[in-house]
Amino acid sequence: MNPNANGGGRGYGDIPSSSGEGIVHWAEDTLASLWESAFGDPTEAFIPSGCLEMLESLGKVFPSHHLLLADFDLLPGRVSDAINAPVVAQKIADDPNRRGHTRDMDTYLVEQGTADIFFPTDFNLLKHMYIEIMHSLGRDVKLADIIHHGRFFDNYLKSNATTLASGEDPLKLDYTNMQIFLASSAPQTPKS
Repeated sequence: MNPNANGGGRGYGDIPSSSGEGIVHWAEDTLASLWESAFGDPTEAFIPSGCLEMLESLGKVFPSHHLLLADFDLLPGRVSDAINAPVVAQKIADDPNRRGHTRDMDTYLVEQGTADIFFPTDFNLLKHMYIEIMHSLGRDVKLADIIHHGRFFDNYLKSNATTLASGEDPLKLDYTNMQIFLASSAPQTPKS
């Protein structure tokens, strides 16, 4: 997917007031602009358009909010080298001895409902999108921080709360490819 396919005509602040094709073109232009400002020259990538819509709805419906998002930032076995490429895992249903097992597919173009598709989250792009969208909606960004999963638990979890009898902490050892995004915003206050 070329994130710059439709050029970068309108700025983010010019959100179309009607639904339909105008909003689709606006979203494509907006994502292309955000992508270029975050990564430079366009390349093959999977664009998190659902995330863009969620952040925009959050800013409109909840002008003063606090946000905590956690997800995987890296997934092994991606279907391509494209930025944000997914892992596609198909359930093995034809072998009763392997129930509950999956096999990785080499494409995301599978029959609907036959596989799970997992996208990693690019937390730097998420942070950039959040700040740009909130500013365009007239919101002051109070916080936009990316915290590694282990550091988050060190800071906010009671010590030893998830430690096993063996002394291991599976939340810190098993999820090294996770990050957490903390954010908050509020309506801009008029400058006097």
